[in-house]
Amino acid sequence: MNELFTEAETARQKIALGEKPKWKVDAKKILTAAATEPEKVASPEYKAFAASYLESLKMLKKCSPAEAPERFKMLAMACMNCHNALCPGPRKRIQKLF
Repeated sequence: MNELFTEAETARQKIALGEKPKWKVDAKKILTAAATEPEKVASPEYKAFAASYLESLKMLKKCSPAEAPERFKMLAMACMNCHNALCPGPRKRIQKLF
């Protein structure tokens, strides 16, 4: 998850400059993430949040530069929604993406 956050911070900066970010991290790893509470990532709720994140990322990667800021907000919201429901600790850090 830390890698995803770092990648998102870099992407936010690139988007602000009108550039298209390059994604280096395999985001699909969130489907097999090792968590402090493993039962949470095994839940159907987590899997739905992960799918939402991956779809948001897919849309961001495919969008035009003009659409990128809004698509990025959707990606950050996907992170925040999951953490609001399942693991609130990183919310302050995620808030920095907005």
